[in-house]
Amino acid sequence: WKFFDSPQVTVFCAPGNGGSSMLAAQVDLDPNDVGEVARWAFANGVDIIVPAGSEPLRAGLVDEVIAVQIGVCGPSQRSTQLEWSSSASREFLQRAQLPTRAARLSRSRYR
Repeated sequence: WKFFDSPQVTVFCAPGNGGSSMLAAQVDLDPNDVGEVARWAFANGVDIIVPAGSEPLRAGLVDEVIAVQIGVCGPSQRSTQLEWSSSASREFLQRAQLPTRAARLSRSRYR
């Protein structure tokens, strides 16, 4: 809400919805197409991106916009894998010799 309260900030929502259209300009972008988001943000002089969901983070939004020197709130794609994948988290903890509960990774026959 602080972004909306500031007269120094212009807020855009991509893709937005009926509720956000009353608060911010709507931009017809697929937030999971991180290359398109980064190009649009760069071309329009955006200073910072605040992702509302985790899918763009998982798709690599942070890495993409940092490459064009735009600020972003969120973890890199590699770091996001720790949240999305329990096996990636376990492997990281084991490599770093951090405590984790004993378990084995199962392979689903339904994959």
